Amino acid sequence: MKKIVTSLELLLTLSYSVTLNEDLSALEKGDYQTAKVILEELANKNNAIAQFNLGIIYHNWNGVKQDFYKTKEWFSKACTGGDQNGCNNYKIVNEQGYQKLA
Repeated sequence: MKKIVTSLELLLTLSYSVTLNEDLSALEKGDYQTAKVILEELANKNNAIAQFNLGIIYHNWNGVKQDFYKTKEWFSKACTGGDQNGCNNYKIVNEQGYQKLA
């Protein structure tokens, strides 16, 4: 069975570097709620990498309630934004039967 890509992408554009540092600091401390807030802020500004990472957080239940609706939504947005991992994971969640959720 294919696995969802679980590694977090660490590269963001320079305009997001301070926020990325805050996000990485929160993740290292296991503070997924803070990381989620930071990622949501970036994701809502159409940052595809942040959108992908939110998909990972919701899929893996990293400190938030596992939510396959949000998993699929964020992977879809990441894919639309040009993130190849988002596209790959969107395809995988559909193959695993999550297409019923959209």
